[in-house]
Amino acid sequence: MTINKRVSYGLLTVLGLAVGVFGALTLYRRFTGPVTVRLETQLDPTLPFQVEMIPPTMDVQPGEVVNVIYRVRNTSAGPQQAEGRVEIAPGSAVDQIRVYLTECGGLNTYGADSSADYYVTFKVEPAGLFGADTLTIRHVFEQGGAAP
Repeated sequence: MTINKRVSYGLLTVLGLAVGVFGALTLYRRFTGPVTVRLETQLDPTLPFQVEMIPPTMDVQPGEVVNVIYRVRNTSAGPQQAEGRVEIAPGSAVDQIRVYLTECGGLNTYGADSSADYYVTFKVEPAGLFGADTLTIRHVFEQGGAAP
């Protein structure tokens, strides 16, 4: 075998090992690394609310139970009713996250010119081969009827 062929085989071997190590590390991270969770809000434009997510983004270890806060402020002079629900994005990741508690889900009355904290408790599963490494929890608020 000539020197050029040995050098070529050696370079291919080193390149193959590097690609293999990179692939193994990437796969390991998808099964053990954190999942980025973004918190978002979608408001009915008729609702006089300001919503703050605390924190707005976080890295969550698989299996870790996490509490986040949606701070909802009713900026109107009267109480407002709103219907709340949680959506998960992407839709393919619905089985990757388990929401245990959402205090602002369903029909709620929000006091006049005041704010309140509503907790959401959840846990994520690893991204694995087909899961998402970034998830979004979107809290949707819609008009919930006449104010009391």
